[in-house]
Amino acid sequence: MEVVPYPGRKDFYSGTSMSTFIGAAVAGMILNFAHHDDVQKILSRDLEDLMTVPGMSAVFKEMSTKDPKYDCVAPWNILSCKRRTREEERLTLACAIARAVDKA
Repeated sequence: MEVVPYPGRKDFYSGTSMSTFIGAAVAGMILNFAHHDDVQKILSRDLEDLMTVPGMSAVFKEMSTKDPKYDCVAPWNILSCKRRTREEERLTLACAIARAVDKA
């Protein structure tokens, strides 16, 4: 189970209520990224599908890792380990999103 520190407090929050807003934020960032001009060229035919539950679920599945009980979101799973230019990383990420949506 994930625990999330809350600014200004000493205790942590955990559970599905925390996971929900973190997942929604990640989905929002993916959709924002997908609407950038350079990324739209790569995702043009996949953009509509990305905005569906099956499309976004496919992206989350691609960037998840298995825990004994849960699928844990690990966005770094769809990024390369090699240091690249910003443009190369954006291309890598856009292509990973397109491949995931194509599997949906």
